[in-house]
Amino acid sequence: MIEELEFRVLGRLTVTRGGEEVAIRATKHRVLLACLLVSPNTVVPVRRLIDRIWDGAPPEDARAVVHTYVSRLRATLGRTGLIETVPEGYRIHVEAQRLDLTRFRALVRDSAAENDLATSISLLRKALGEWTGLPLSDVESEELHRVEVARLDAEWSAANEKVVDFMIRSGRHGEVLPLLRYLVDESPLDERLRGQLMISLYRDSNQAEAVSSYHDLRERLGGEPGPALRGLYRGILRAEPSLLAPAAPDPETWWPACQLPSASGDLVGRASELATLTTDLAGSTALVTGPPGIGKTALAIHAAHGVKAAFPDGQLYADLTRERALPRFLRALGMLPGEMPAEKAWHSARYRGLLAGRRVLIVLDNATSIDQVLPVLPMSPGCAVIVTSRYELRGLTACRVRLGQLSTASSQELVDSVLRRRERSTAMSELIELCDGFPLALRIAASNADDESYVDRLRADLSALSVPGDEAADLPAVFSPSYEALSPDARHVLNTLANAHFSDFRAEQVAALVRTPVAPALDQLCDANLLQRTAADRFRLTSLVRRYALAFGR
Repeated sequence: MIEELEFRVLGRLTVTRGGEEVAIRATKHRVLLACLLVSPNTVVPVRRLIDRIWDGAPPEDARAVVHTYVSRLRATLGRTGLIETVPEGYRIHVEAQRLDLTRFRALVRDSAAENDLATSISLLRKALGEWTGLPLSDVESEELHRVEVARLDAEWSAANEKVVDFMIRSGRHGEVLPLLRYLVDESPLDERLRGQLMISLYRDSNQAEAVSSYHDLRERLGGEPGPALRGLYRGILRAEPSLLAPAAPDPETWWPACQLPSASGDLVGRASELATLTTDLAGSTALVTGPPGIGKTALAIHAAHGVKAAFPDGQLYADLTRERALPRFLRALGMLPGEMPAEKAWHSARYRGLLAGRRVLIVLDNATSIDQVLPVLPMSPGCAVIVTSRYELRGLTACRVRLGQLSTASSQELVDSVLRRRERSTAMSELIELCDGFPLALRIAASNADDESYVDRLRADLSALSVPGDEAADLPAVFSPSYEALSPDARHVLNTLANAHFSDFRAEQVAALVRTPVAPALDQLCDANLLQRTAADRFRLTSLVRRYALAFGR
């Protein structure tokens, strides 16, 4: 009987059979195996394997070479059916208990399903015990480390943050201090971790060190940190009793709040993203990103309605472009405005105390900065958060769901649902093409489709993508805040790309057209989702963003 293979990626890449290591010596075979194992039991596209194996500089016959590498890897592993070939790529079949990554994720999920904090902490500690070092530390691939390993690091950070949250919630602030000091040393500019360290020190009767920790961060930043941490610092200086562990709500006076907007309209072409967003949501934070008008809010609201039965203690919603979340949520949870002091740190502590032991879903719509999100993240393992943002919010530890343009078929389906009829014509095909797969543009255009001259107006003027008197149905107005927030250099680069009619390009092509440094500008445009980074040094500009820059750029 052939012994089963065991795989590890949360440290060195290792394969063992019966306790003996199976040697995978060829560098590119190791990259290939690592790419498959970080997405176990999932199809990995050939194009992704090519990108990771050759770091964005593949040979002309790369697809054939990958096929050869797979054949050789199969022979080395000696297990029939382990690596499956499918039309679009390859899939490795691994039982959950035979890969450290799947064991880790299962334990994290189990901890999120627990209402008992002590059990959750125990499960998370067992999960983190699967890690033996930096993921895939002996695998040579810059692209693999930039994307997949960075994602694994984020999962490790999230699990550690949950351990810290739960231990603070359960009054074990003294016990968690060594871990917190280590995490802060590793990420000294992480304001959430710094705040957890400060509150733990304060609750452990070490006010002086809590103040010193704040001063250390301020010195490293060369200025003041965000408003939440500044409020916490002021509260510690005043030794406010409200910063001590807040009491859980009286179950006799609790009533669920439901603030979710209605899920209006059909959600078309987002089945995969919806499944990703709603799977194992409890105890986690999910971030939906993408360009303006791509349907982030619609996806988040549909997802929230789909899972609200799993959160019987309430569903909270805030549009962060209109109001601050904490005062709105505290009012929904039964507090009167006169009962809430102005101190923001008090708001956050009281809010987390009210959610302790509860199963509540929180939706934060249209976040523009991480400072809007961090004070609202609950500490209760039964709660979950969905955040939408046109920005990447790179400092936020979250499961990320990025929305792209709809396919032509999905675009046609969306238009049909708005018109409540099927219409196939040359004019309709051109209308769909002009909307470039953006759901907001498609809905606006479909509402005007009965006007025979509309396609001509849309072809000539992007302002045709608007409904008079409806600010939310005005595509140029929706794009405008993203453009206005850009630095002058980023605007210049975007305008230059638009005028050059670039759609798919490399950084050096942009550098040849502008005199300013292009890397920071391209990074800012990607962070704002006005550009898409399709490879390490390759970018894509959508036709709608290009038309906006041509029409309204300055």
